[in-house]
Amino acid sequence: MELIERIDNAFQLLCMGICLAFAIYRALSSGKRMWIITAMFYGVNFLAVLYWILYLLFYGETPSFSFISDFCWFSAYLFLLLLLMTAMEDDPKRNPGKVFWLIPVFPFGMSFFYMKWGKHLTNLAYAGIMSFLLYYSIQGMRNSKKTSGKYNLARSILIYCIIEYCLWTASCFESPVLYYFYYLFDFMLTFVNILLYFSVGRMLKDELY
Repeated sequence: MELIERIDNAFQLLCMGICLAFAIYRALSSGKRMWIITAMFYGVNFLAVLYWILYLLFYGETPSFSFISDFCWFSAYLFLLLLLMTAMEDDPKRNPGKVFWLIPVFPFGMSFFYMKWGKHLTNLAYAGIMSFLLYYSIQGMRNSKKTSGKYNLARSILIYCIIEYCLWTASCFESPVLYYFYYLFDFMLTFVNILLYFSVGRMLKDELY
């Protein structure tokens, strides 16, 4: 398992580093706010994975104190939310409907489940930010054409959130089978991170035409 974890983290670090470099280049060459936010998203993700893999290399185990990586990942969710809100800022205001008020039920319900393994305040904070991410991603898909770059971006972030929940849930149990699923979800999350780069690019390209 330790070897799989190191390969997984090394692959993530490489992908985050490449995406970060390309996002910084796009941000500097275009000056677009979306690319700046995207670069910040990849930057904090890169730092989180770097801390995790360095801890593994030096101590041979997963970090006992994860507040550094938690802070980075929470910041990454904030940048994702900012990305969605920036993408939707010119959209006409539509009544979201009463059903949208039910969205927080899932994140907060899962947070109470995760409290058995994690800190209460941390889980509540994640539930709060995930509620906003789910709300804005679903609302973004609802307000956009299915062939548009904006729809594609909102869908990518929704998939990101779903895989995160699969990943967190798989990590709660000690079953060897679920551990393999955990790494499978982690690899999937890495590919969704890469997909986000292209989703931002497609959306900005749509705005030019």
